[in-house]
Amino acid sequence: MVIIVCLVLSLILQLLLCLQAVRRHRVSDEPGAWLLFGTCFAMLAVHSVASMVLLHTGSHQPDMIPVLILLAVCVLVNVAIWPTEQRMKDRIMRATAFRHIMQSLQDTYYVVDAEGKIELISDSAVDVVGYRPEELIGTRLSGFYVDPEGREQFLAALQEGNGRVTHYQAALQHRNGRVVIVETNAHFRYGPNGEITGVEGIARNVTERLEGEQLLSQLGRIVEDSSQEVYVFDASTLRFTIVNQGARNNLGYTMKELYQLNPASILARYDERSFRKELVPLVRGEEAIRTIKTLAKRRDGSVYPVEAQIQYIASELRPVFFAIVEDITSKQRVEAELIQTQRLQSVGQLTGGIAHDFNNMLQALQLNLEQIRVADETQAQFRTMALQVVTRASQLTQRLLAFSRRQKLDPKTIDANSALSQFLDMSRRMLGENIQLTLSVYSEELYLHIDEAQFESMLLNLVINARDAMPSGGSIELRVLPKRFSPGEIAATDGLCDAEYVCIQVRDTGCGMSAEVMNSAFEPFYTTKDVGQGTGLGLSMVYGFVKQSGGHIAIDSTPGQGTTVSVCFPRSGTAQTDVDESGGSHDLRGSESILLIEDEELVRNVAEKTLHEMGYEVTSVASGPDALTLARERGRSWDLILSDVVLPDGLTGPETVEQIRKTSPHAKVVFMSGYVAETMHVQSDLLKTSLFLQKPFSRPALAAAVREALDGHGPYRLRSVS
Repeated sequence: MVIIVCLVLSLILQLLLCLQAVRRHRVSDEPGAWLLFGTCFAMLAVHSVASMVLLHTGSHQPDMIPVLILLAVCVLVNVAIWPTEQRMKDRIMRATAFRHIMQSLQDTYYVVDAEGKIELISDSAVDVVGYRPEELIGTRLSGFYVDPEGREQFLAALQEGNGRVTHYQAALQHRNGRVVIVETNAHFRYGPNGEITGVEGIARNVTERLEGEQLLSQLGRIVEDSSQEVYVFDASTLRFTIVNQGARNNLGYTMKELYQLNPASILARYDERSFRKELVPLVRGEEAIRTIKTLAKRRDGSVYPVEAQIQYIASELRPVFFAIVEDITSKQRVEAELIQTQRLQSVGQLTGGIAHDFNNMLQALQLNLEQIRVADETQAQFRTMALQVVTRASQLTQRLLAFSRRQKLDPKTIDANSALSQFLDMSRRMLGENIQLTLSVYSEELYLHIDEAQFESMLLNLVINARDAMPSGGSIELRVLPKRFSPGEIAATDGLCDAEYVCIQVRDTGCGMSAEVMNSAFEPFYTTKDVGQGTGLGLSMVYGFVKQSGGHIAIDSTPGQGTTVSVCFPRSGTAQTDVDESGGSHDLRGSESILLIEDEELVRNVAEKTLHEMGYEVTSVASGPDALTLARERGRSWDLILSDVVLPDGLTGPETVEQIRKTSPHAKVVFMSGYVAETMHVQSDLLKTSLFLQKPFSRPALAAAVREALDGHGPYRLRSVS
């Protein structure tokens, strides 16, 4: 009975020992827990063998020594290893706290062995590499480096840092393929003999921080390199805190100097008090952006116009003002050019209307005089002089139209060198002996496609202006040279393009111009000459002709040091041969039928008589509706229709002719007008493709135009005057 009790007691102790081993294993992963568990099973096996032996002998006095020894060993083991309840609670709490810390760490705690295999890693590893801790245990950390040599470089950094690194950055590959930048603090783990057993450390994902820093760096570089001026200044003190390179270059200050200044220090029209008043609507929230135009003052005292856009940026730490300032010097120059162009257009409308009526009167006078000359040769000298007056009056109207850019040009290709050489011979006689005129031509031919008569008129105006600037004598130099404008000049000047130009320079040694005079030089009726010595239209006409021809004109002058006027026209490729018919009447008569549509009675009557004299059958009307009525009544078509462009009663010349040609498609067409701007407002394909006569035209020019239209051939070059 005693044996059985001892065996049962021993068995109970063995079970308690097993329970302790299981509990210890659940609390921690210590290897001792498994060793204890194995010892329990070994002792249980010994106990079973001893019991079986004793029961097998069947002795009444069995040997109790083995059983007692086994019982004592079980008691001693349980007493030795069974912890108190408090000790067990402490162990459980420490283990639970460790698990919570590992789960809640934002940074990633890791332990790797000497071979680089992960032994322990916190839950935040999912955010770094995309894997859960249980997936990472036992894997090699080197497999996550983007750089194949990354692991070796990290170990080398540890060696250099005496077994420790801080803020070491490395690029790791995330599970989804993206690159993650981590920053780690780590150290070697050492064994009992000082050998390296692994690495322990904390890693932080700094990808977003670095991207943000890079973005801020890029934004800072953009602000610093901006061509516009960028300022940040304190809302309380108004002292500058940030001033970019563009502003520093414009102002001429160093950043150290600007730290001691505020906006009122560099704005010519403000003191600190008045500038603060400008900022009040921003601080109150009444305006999001405040724009002010003023003058900025450089370190050397010079000023330049600016437009500033200011914003208020509220912050609990330190509210500031942010300002973008634009140098509007070029903008104001463009606006001034636009105003000048608008002035020219308004005056051009006036001169255009005058030219229209004047040309009509000249037309009637010219054809009447020519008719008289044909009928009676006895007064030929006086009639010739009258025709010369008409020609000069016609040229006057062309010059009036020139400065408004509304005359019809007759361009042809000329060599600038040759044109200036011919002009030189003609102009020397009018300059006087105290003016020396020289010409520097280019080494090769420079062709222009330009109206030669207007080109000569332009040169004449420029040379006369140069002469008048030197009342005591001096020198005028004409130069011809090729030119290509820089990208900056093209961007800053309206109408320029990236192409080759031919530049004609007129340079004198006269009195020069002030900046104020240069700014107004191209304005119509502006002149510095005494009353009666100039109209103020010379440079305006030159300006209009140059712009209409696609060119550019600039003045460079200093008071007392002379003036240089540079005129640039697009360079043409090669020369062309122009056929110019004088309009002799030996082949220009005819007998065809002509419909003449002209609202000015004087012009209509004399043109009808002139065409009759040439042998044509002429029918004339004063308006479009009259022409359409006559076309319906006539029942047959005319061989040619000669029509003014602008007609009364609601129909233009092209509209009238287009309707007539619906029933008379074979009728030839010639249009005429005394004011080319009229043709610009008439949208008609027929007008663009038909012959055009500029009023006032001569009898030979009229004959040539009619004959060319009727014959459909013949190299006639039509001119406004003969």
